[in-house]
Amino acid sequence: MHIWQIDEKNINFEGHVDLCKDFKTSNADKIRREIEEVLKKFGITHATIQMEYNACEDKNIIKGVKNE
Repeated sequence: MHIWQIDEKNINFEGHVDLCKDFKTSNADKIRREIEEVLKKFGITHATIQMEYNACEDKNIIKGVKNE
């Protein structure tokens, strides 16, 4: 995850989302849109989110994420 402020009004976010299931593209896109809505609440004005499946070896390093 990378977050940086371009100016006083623009904050960018880049991050990877490691999905716990092999979702269809339409389902993964729904998750991406939900994440973008949450990021807006924190003042993020632009987000680049890379969806992945089973890419992270140690999923326990991220707290608050339900590993199914």
